[in-house]
Amino acid sequence: MRAGPAVLRTLLVCAGAVLACTAADARAPGPGAGAGFAAAAARDVAGAPVTLVARRAVTGPVGCVRPAGAGHPVLRCRLERATLTDAVVTVRTAGHPTTARFAYAGLSGGIDVDLTRIDARLLGVLPVHVAADLPLPAAAAPGLELTDVTLSADRVAVGGGRVRDAGLATGR
Repeated sequence: MRAGPAVLRTLLVCAGAVLACTAADARAPGPGAGAGFAAAAARDVAGAPVTLVARRAVTGPVGCVRPAGAGHPVLRCRLERATLTDAVVTVRTAGHPTTARFAYAGLSGGIDVDLTRIDARLLGVLPVHVAADLPLPAAAAPGLELTDVTLSADRVAVGGGRVRDAGLATGR
């Protein structure tokens, strides 16, 4: 799916993380309403807490630091790129969680995540558990290949990317 910047931002803010309200443009009400619908959706989900569950996540270099003065523990992480396979992303906005499912997302253009927790398997074998309340001032990795990923974040921002085979559901 190729889309303009406003639509893509909406799709990937939700997918952001690391993370895909991918159906926003395709299911927008009325012809030509996609960009406006997507921009409104982007405002609704910007800065909203995100939960990601993915069968597989592969990232480029990752760097995380603990920001000073955060209200509660978070690790502010920056990735240049990530791919997600068989993922479900839930964005918890005020009163209306939005869930996106997609077969594949290739995220790029810089990904910023305020991570609260991640559980996964490194290379499909080694269990990984990182919570923001661990005494970890900073962390870096040249790239990661994770499976069975469950990630919680206070905020996710994604510069761009592509998604494939996606669906969107909203709840009350």
